[in-house]
Amino acid sequence: MKKNLFISILLVVGIMLSCSKKSETTPTTPAPNLTQGIYPAKGTITLTSGGVNYSMPMTNVQIITTETYSVILNAADTSLITNFGTIVIQINSPTSSGLTTGTYTIPSTTNVNMFTFMNKTETEYTASPTVSGTSGTISITTLTSTSVQGTFSGTLVPLENPSGQSITITNGVINCTY
Repeated sequence: MKKNLFISILLVVGIMLSCSKKSETTPTTPAPNLTQGIYPAKGTITLTSGGVNYSMPMTNVQIITTETYSVILNAADTSLITNFGTIVIQINSPTSSGLTTGTYTIPSTTNVNMFTFMNKTETEYTASPTVSGTSGTISITTLTSTSVQGTFSGTLVPLENPSGQSITITNGVINCTY
């Protein structure tokens, strides 16, 4: 009798275990497996604004993989002789699946992309979905765990005077390794 009871209990437990559904979670690592952190970067960001060509060396890349998935690119050339300028480009994923190659717009109804540019006169301009009169496009053609490449352009307004005269950025090229 005890033997039959023991076998019955084993059968019931076995059936319960085989019928229970395993809890599966979706990985939260963004494509293509970017790792959170701030990394020193090499390469350049180039652009044209007001007829002036800028070429700024990359300083760092910041990757955020919590809550929102973001890549923030920073480039600066503080040489007052020829190429003074700084730019910060922020690309945010519209979904929890992470960043991918593609085109990100400013303004966007699904995510907050932006860029900020300081020109030779040290006036800081922005293209952000929260600032009226700004627009832009950031096209990412390569996005790996060690490289970001793409293009960008936009209409930016002065940060300190959003109703001031806007500038246009054209020919923006991102060529970054980290």
